[in-house]
Amino acid sequence: SYRNGLLDHTGGNRAVGKQLPQPWVQTDGGDRARLDDVLAGRSTLLHTGPARPWPAWAAGGIRCLRVTPAGSAPAPGTIVDDD
Repeated sequence: SYRNGLLDHTGGNRAVGKQLPQPWVQTDGGDRARLDDVLAGRSTLLHTGPARPWPAWAAGGIRCLRVTPAGSAPAPGTIVDDD
């Protein structure tokens, strides 16, 4: 888990220089796919907070997706952790 965010500039993050695992997720349509395939190379803000608009990110062309826990119902604007 990255409690201080993925980018840790203190040098204490052992994930630096390593490939992140690609989890299985469910799309908003309920299909199972790898996270990279869902993101399709687009800049995307992934968040776990409540569903809400992110106008500043959207204005910059950044897609925002809410990540919900395994077992959650698929919904527009979300991906469900399926790992």
